[in-house]
Amino acid sequence: VLIVIGIAYIYFDTFLVQKTISGKFTSDSDTQYLSFDFKSRDSVVVYDIYADSVFTAKYVIEGEMIKLKQQENTILMIRDNQTLVGEGFTKGVYNKN
Repeated sequence: VLIVIGIAYIYFDTFLVQKTISGKFTSDSDTQYLSFDFKSRDSVVVYDIYADSVFTAKYVIEGEMIKLKQQENTILMIRDNQTLVGEGFTKGVYNKN
């Protein structure tokens, strides 16, 4: 019975509960994107340090992964509510301010 309850909880937490993210996340690493400021349900303001510009993009959350719609290769993994881990151009650790 405990195994069934455990599996049901993991399934519920992974597939049925929609993840959300909000606030500003910055990196101390030498990355292309210095910060991500999640404003609304699907909008994020990104500061690009190499181009010295700021742009707004739409994003989707798929499981533990955040994908920017404008740039499909921009992927962030949600470690917890305070930390995002970037891959590819966003490689680095982003902490919530």
